[in-house]
Amino acid sequence: MMSLKHTFRSLCSPLCPLQATGWLVVLMLLAIGCENNQQIMQQRLGKLGDPRLDAAVRRNIKALGGLEAWLDIDRIEGKAVATTFELDGGKSLIEQTHTILPGIQDNPSAVTVNSEEPSGTFTEERNPKGKVSLWRSVGGERIYETAPEVLFGSELKLLLEGRALTGCTSILKDNLDLNYIGLERKGGRLNHKIEVTGRLLKRKEKSSGLLGTSLFGPKTPRVRILDDMLIYWINAKTMLIERIWLRYQKPYKPNEFGYMAVNLADFKTVGSVTLPQRLEFVPSDEYQHFSQKNLFLVEFQNLEVVNRTKNDSLNILKNILPGKKSPAEKPASKTE
Repeated sequence: MMSLKHTFRSLCSPLCPLQATGWLVVLMLLAIGCENNQQIMQQRLGKLGDPRLDAAVRRNIKALGGLEAWLDIDRIEGKAVATTFELDGGKSLIEQTHTILPGIQDNPSAVTVNSEEPSGTFTEERNPKGKVSLWRSVGGERIYETAPEVLFGSELKLLLEGRALTGCTSILKDNLDLNYIGLERKGGRLNHKIEVTGRLLKRKEKSSGLLGTSLFGPKTPRVRILDDMLIYWINAKTMLIERIWLRYQKPYKPNEFGYMAVNLADFKTVGSVTLPQRLEFVPSDEYQHFSQKNLFLVEFQNLEVVNRTKNDSLNILKNILPGKKSPAEKPASKTE
């Protein structure tokens, strides 16, 4: 990663006193922001209580590259090949691009997936507030998907992808409850088992209550939204997450739960962090059994990490030095 010192010299020299002062302000703001983020996350780690939970979470974050490295990430992006599996045994390959905003502190991990299809580009997006949108880009126009069951299906997949890529760095939030379940042998390997509960999916709250009557007839039942649940299995040797299980309340059958899971594999170091290169989405059940039949498979080809420090410093630089452009912004030289 290009150091701030190198960026400063290459883009700002020579500097007038006002510009130099501006750059000092930039450096101070970046340093203060990083320090505040570190303090917030360290405080949340300190609230875990159970020493077994504390050790498992800290060791997983360390295995993924460390908290400081993750707090400096602006986004993770790259190409992938996705495989969809049909009921008749057939399968289809889809070329995709993925962009993940980790959302380490308060926002959910935002995920955008663009799939290249014969009719155009199909986009699935879960924004930093957890809202999901789907659309096809055809002839320069967006055609939005509005079917609730299709939107919800994509939300489940995008939620699990964001959690799989960010590991325990994204569960240190004030609105989530964490519990250490214990050691469990899964897939022939010993794993630390961690339970995460809270509102993970974007749904409108409906107050609980009983059936009533009104001047216009019986009132519809009021449904209480229940907490979602994630279970993480962390390999006791490598401290990397091997499996994640999701329990969710079915949107149209509120008295029933649905289950989905993802297997993580082929971990590699990308920049300063460690990421899985293969995600296998599979059906599951209330007993946390993982089906051997895949629903969906994502194999990343060339994930890249874009760091926040470099992006922030370059963006602020544009306001301080209106006459200067970074090397990446200079127009390409024309060839005769």
